[in-house]
This record gives sequence, structure tokens and C-alpha cells, in this order.
Amino acid sequence: MSSGVTVTKRGRAEIAPLSAILDLVAAQAVGMVQRRSAKGVDMHGSTMQPYSPLYAMQLRSVGENANVDLTRSGAYLAGISERSRVVSADGGSVVIGPGTGTSPTMPLPPPYVFSESKTPEQRADAFADWKAAPKKAGRSPSHNQLARYLSVKRPHLGLTADEMKRIAAAVRAILVRQAR
Repeated sequence: MSSGVTVTKRGRAEIAPLSAILDLVAAQAVGMVQRRSAKGVDMHGSTMQPYSPLYAMQLRSVGENANVDLTRSGAYLAGISERSRVVSADGGSVVIGPGTGTSPTMPLPPPYVFSESKTPEQRADAFADWKAAPKKAGRSPSHNQLARYLSVKRPHLGLTADEMKRIAAAVRAILVRQAR
């Protein structure tokens, strides 16, 4: 999943190098997606759908915040960057999205630990047993695969209307400065 931004040149005037404008657009778009997603806001400006009650309980049990912010390890959002760029005589476009990197696995207690058929003491014992058991090191699915999964319920890889306006204003400000 990736998000695209297109910059179009009009007329014959060469006001600013298109590559510099695309650098600005890419950097701003990446930062906006990362900051907004880390606040739990999707690409439509809405609060992201909450985690399931079980997943939230699993997160809290290991001292994590159950707020939806896509930052459990931080590597997924940090890996969002420019993925491709096209420059033509009429303008250019830049695509941002997650890369193919992975994050270290961060184990969570399995669902049976929280079974409602257990007493609170049995759940505490099951959690203590899980916590004491050795954990196998591993890696998450690739971030681009993770993005496909996350975007179904939490569409975050795109820009809100306000973010698009802010980028357009930044580009206009550069063009106006360059035209002087």
C-alpha cells in the first residue's frame, strides 16, 4: 500500500527544479503520515478503529498502551519513505509507503492466558508461566505486507484533505519565492 502525490508544471516557465519540489513533497507527506498514524488518526481524519478487546488486553498485560497508534516497535512507521518517483515534461509524481523491512517480534501472551473460563488466579498463573517461558526471537512479516493487513481496518497510508492543502501551500510558497 502506498500513497502518491503528483506535481504538475503549467506553461513553459521553469520556476524551481522539479526534483527539489518532489523532495519537499515526499518529505512532508512521509512526516504527515507518520505523525498522524502515531496519534491514531487515519487518512480520512478519523480515529482509527480500536484494537479487539483481546489484543488490547494482551498489550496491556506486557505494559503496552492499548491506544491504536501503529507504533509497537516503531520500525513500521519509521520505514515509511519514498518508494518511487517519476519526472516527465509535464510534471512528476512521488509514491510513499512502507519498505520491505521487518520488525523484531514482540511476543504477546496467547489468548488462552486470558480465557474467561479461568479464575483470576488461574489467569495470573498462566501469565506468569508464559512470562517465564523462553521466547523465540524472530521477525514480523515485511512492512509492505503488514501495511496491506493494517490498511483494511486502519487506512493510514494516504493524506487527509487538510494535509494535501498544507503540502500544496508549501509548494506554492516555494514557487512564489523562486519567481521573485
